[in-house]
Amino acid sequence: MSIITPSLLLDHMRCVHKVWRDNYGPKAEFVDEANPFLKLLWDRGIQHEADVVAGFGFEYVDCGKGTESERIAQTNAALAARVEFIYQGTLAHGNLFGIPDLLQFIDGEYVPIEIKSGSAGEGGDDISDGKPKKEYGVQLALYADILNKKGLNSSRRAFVIDKTGERVEYFLDAPMGARTPETMWELYQRIRADVEAALRDELQNDPAMCGSCKDCGWYASCKNWAKENDDLTQLFYVGRTARDTIRRDLDSSRIDDLIANDVDAIVAQKKVDKAFLKGIGESTLTKMIARGRLLKSEGDPVMYDRFDFPVVGTELFFDIETDPTRILSICRVLGPRQRGRAV
Repeated sequence: MSIITPSLLLDHMRCVHKVWRDNYGPKAEFVDEANPFLKLLWDRGIQHEADVVAGFGFEYVDCGKGTESERIAQTNAALAARVEFIYQGTLAHGNLFGIPDLLQFIDGEYVPIEIKSGSAGEGGDDISDGKPKKEYGVQLALYADILNKKGLNSSRRAFVIDKTGERVEYFLDAPMGARTPETMWELYQRIRADVEAALRDELQNDPAMCGSCKDCGWYASCKNWAKENDDLTQLFYVGRTARDTIRRDLDSSRIDDLIANDVDAIVAQKKVDKAFLKGIGESTLTKMIARGRLLKSEGDPVMYDRFDFPVVGTELFFDIETDPTRILSICRVLGPRQRGRAV
């Protein structure tokens, strides 16, 4: 029986291929090396959690020490005693496993609480506009699922203590947004089912290159696969969804096959069949083909329109890539007018 953890769910959300490749991929091609940026984020998260815990104005039972079995036993004892606050409790039931930062006994049930060093909402906002972070919500839903199966949670309430120290409620049974009728609980159930299928080798798919791939130990392996298979995701801004759509409707996901197509004929077919290459418009398709031809010819980059920076009295240049965690802070300091000049 494969154990489902929050990290497995998050891996699947970031790359639907990773869970399968971790278990059935060519192990010799995996590169396990420390990523300085990921370590920075991890350290920041640990320090933020420590700061929040240090500021707790209440007593709690700490179940974060000992072996896994000892921690599970400590947590179960605290749950049975209805301790109001449990820190670093270890939850396990069936094939589900997780360690929420905090559990609180509220209105006759336990609710999971996660301490995060980021914002509670998507895009750095709060969730007053109905846009909770999916990664946070799915993680909380796993904890709520275990508690529910233990008979300790029925409301599916959960909370995030974000970077501001504010406690934000996540309504797992509510639609995730005005245009997203799916609830966080439904998203969790769907992702969990996919992860379980991948672990059983029943859900397989091909690698796809994207921006986040460089943080993964499979990066070189998947990149080699993409080159060997002439995969479309080697092209700028062509992701898994577009690649799979083209493969389904044009019977190939190879760059050579795409650039051999007649764009006018494809556009004509799209006008007749609205489902054909759905989500890929004429301009996008034209760019894909142009980039494919450029890649195959190994030519110089093409600039279609000349761009001249305006002449101003003072120019400010910021190398914001040295610490991506501070980009938003820099932008807030600069203000809207100066932001446009930061390069």
